[in-house]
Amino acid sequence: MMPNMVTTINPANEQPVNEYRLMNLHEANKAVDLANDCY
Repeated sequence: MMPNMVTTINPANEQPVNEYRLMNLHEANKAVDLANDCY
């Protein structure tokens, strides 16, 4: 199974900038809860 990775491309030279591991559902929900606590 492929890891949930996404690579951002620098549009100036089309070189890969960084790879980010996409959040799993639990981490995403936790981030939403944190954001809700801020408002």
